[in-house]
Amino acid sequence: MLDIEQLVRNPLSQTENLTIINKSTKAVPLRLNSIQKDFAASMTRRDIVLKSRQVGISTLILARFYLEALTTPNLVCVVISHEDEATRKLFEKVKVFHQYFEQTCTEQGVERPTLFHNSANEMSFPKMGSTIYIGTAGKRAFGRGQTLHRVHCSEVGFWPEDRAEGLLAGIEEATPLDGYIVLESTPNGMGGIFYKKVMESLRGEGLYKLHFCPWWMDKEYALDSDSEFALPEDRGFLTLTPTELALTELHQLTEDQVRWRRRKVRERGYLYGQEYPEDKVSCFLGSQYGVFPAEELQVYLRGVRPPVILEDNGLIRIWQLPRPTRKYIIGADSSTGDAFSCSAATVIDAVTTEHVASLRGKIHPDVFADRLTYLGNKYNQAILAVERNFTGHSVLNSLVNRIGYPNLYRMRKKTLIEKEARIGWDTNRLSKPQMIAELQGLIKSYAFVTYDEVLLSEAVNYNG
Repeated sequence: MLDIEQLVRNPLSQTENLTIINKSTKAVPLRLNSIQKDFAASMTRRDIVLKSRQVGISTLILARFYLEALTTPNLVCVVISHEDEATRKLFEKVKVFHQYFEQTCTEQGVERPTLFHNSANEMSFPKMGSTIYIGTAGKRAFGRGQTLHRVHCSEVGFWPEDRAEGLLAGIEEATPLDGYIVLESTPNGMGGIFYKKVMESLRGEGLYKLHFCPWWMDKEYALDSDSEFALPEDRGFLTLTPTELALTELHQLTEDQVRWRRRKVRERGYLYGQEYPEDKVSCFLGSQYGVFPAEELQVYLRGVRPPVILEDNGLIRIWQLPRPTRKYIIGADSSTGDAFSCSAATVIDAVTTEHVASLRGKIHPDVFADRLTYLGNKYNQAILAVERNFTGHSVLNSLVNRIGYPNLYRMRKKTLIEKEARIGWDTNRLSKPQMIAELQGLIKSYAFVTYDEVLLSEAVNYNG
């Protein structure tokens, strides 16, 4: 039953009064699935959605825009997709909403929403003065000389690379802070504006909140043992592979879901991870070109977990608190602290090689030295191994002369002329390959333990 008061107060509470054409071509009420409900409950004013194919995110966003256009004066809603056909299909959903909503209003004795303009790319509602219009990325500039209030950027990963950044910049400038922009897409390789925005969000540097919608959140993605669509060898009891076991334990997958996954892996081949992402990083297919072993990194990525403690406004992330008498090592790489680079440090258990804490942010060298001192003291006066290159000299100067930190790493003497080992470590043409080779070996043998999605995303995308 349509509740007008709730429609005004919370439009998404009334989605069941809208109609969609389902995958079986039947007109049915829009009943939100688990992915749609989760996203509806966690929307902000700037969202970015990394998703599997056909999980209903676009339908939910369009439903919100349509219902808000009926109830919010002078609202301008824009839908932009990557190609004309996709754009047309998105707008067809809005037209279906309106066609059946008119019938619902008539049946329930509620005033029907009237249209002033209803064309192939625009719908306007004269009573509210609101408009919904659509366009294709690259075909026109959106937001130039106009205020936008709701913007749905669909399949951003497939927008024309030479136009995408400028187009999004125009949209962001045209949308007030209290407006709404959502970027959603399946992944489409490394590079491009969507990849850039997802990585920024992962590192905590972007303005968009990242939402991840893996395929297993949609319970329809399952095949029972009697299904004609299951692979012949899967029509019965399944013996799970190590990867399937890990996924099952982490995400409580059923055998029916594993059966569906096997069929999709067979169908899509190497593109499976892109069409149906299982983590937020390897789905961009960057690991196949990277320095570090791709298969092992994907195993690590499936085991990521949030830190148990956040300190210093999230600059310090802790997965394991210090243990008494345990020795720790902190590797640190400083930056200028400006808008373009981050200082970072990783705390490692010297016995288990487990990554237990991280420090990362746009931090000035002097402040970085203070943060390192805090972490070092917290972790039993850990050895601080600070890279000397570039701003590292300033950090080391603070640690030695201003702070007097007692446990600094020193590189071995390289010549007989040098009187003592120098504080800090050098990254140079000799030491860099050695460091990379050692980390490659640790990752390959799973001897290095980390749950940090940010660190792993950088490892996936590192190409030397």
